Amino acid sequence: MLLFHTESSTKYGKPGLYWVNHFTTICEEHFFQECSLFFFEKQEGVSLSQAAAAKITVSPTTVFSGMTSPNTGQSYATTITVSNCPTKPTVSITMNEQLDNGSRHQMGDAGNSEPVSAGNNTWTFKVWPANWYHATGGTGISLVPGWYCQGKVTVTLTIGNSATVSIQGNVPTN
Repeated sequence: MLLFHTESSTKYGKPGLYWVNHFTTICEEHFFQECSLFFFEKQEGVSLSQAAAAKITVSPTTVFSGMTSPNTGQSYATTITVSNCPTKPTVSITMNEQLDNGSRHQMGDAGNSEPVSAGNNTWTFKVWPANWYHATGGTGISLVPGWYCQGKVTVTLTIGNSATVSIQGNVPTN
């Protein structure tokens, strides 16, 4: 660093003294910051980058599989708990498509509420059946007669950090 003798340096003290003190302070702060990071990484047994990479989890991982009739609406909702999630996740639902009687059909539909914080890096939201596909059997490629609500709920915190809930509603007809 090249120091110049300027009006401000003579006005406020010895030439260059401010810059030497400022440089020393920056070096000390950097040293103490590095030491504290090293101490806490060793103390916790996990690096800061590993702690940030914790994968989110969901519970339960399957919904609607125990339903005995093709009911719809929020009164038939299942609460999903998302863990290891420091900020509000996004929720998207994709329904399966299947061939039935030679045509592709969407296997029902599902709705969801917005995630709400439950504290301690945990969020909850609800998923419910909104519509069921009714397969009646037939000729050609056909599904087993019954009611279907099948797909997946994807819960995403960041790209590469998501979890899936399987929608497995299937109510056979007698």
